[in-house]
Amino acid sequence: MTNSAKPSARSPAASSVARLESTIRRRVIEILDGLPENEPFDWVGGVSIELTTRMLATLFDFPFDERHLLTYWSDLATGHPKDSGPVTSWDMRRRELDKCLARFQALWHERAAAIPATT
Repeated sequence: MTNSAKPSARSPAASSVARLESTIRRRVIEILDGLPENEPFDWVGGVSIELTTRMLATLFDFPFDERHLLTYWSDLATGHPKDSGPVTSWDMRRRELDKCLARFQALWHERAAAIPATT
């Protein structure tokens, strides 16, 4: 095994997550502190899906105010026109997922343009 192929004790991903730790903690606390006390609540929608969506937005550096799109696109990607989800036809699914692709490509281009050129 060459030096470049050896696993490191601390991966670049671990340091990236460490940089996001305070943001992740804050977003988890916001969800948990916002739960009602002594009354029923929707765990799936209010905690599970919201927490997952917030974490994905954080890890992907996706605009936080657009995070609902991540859940929508996930539901589209796994949906079927015969199910009760958002997919009403295969054509609709394709058009909406094309919007997902376009949004991620736009983010990628924005970030690529922000990287200083090396000479």
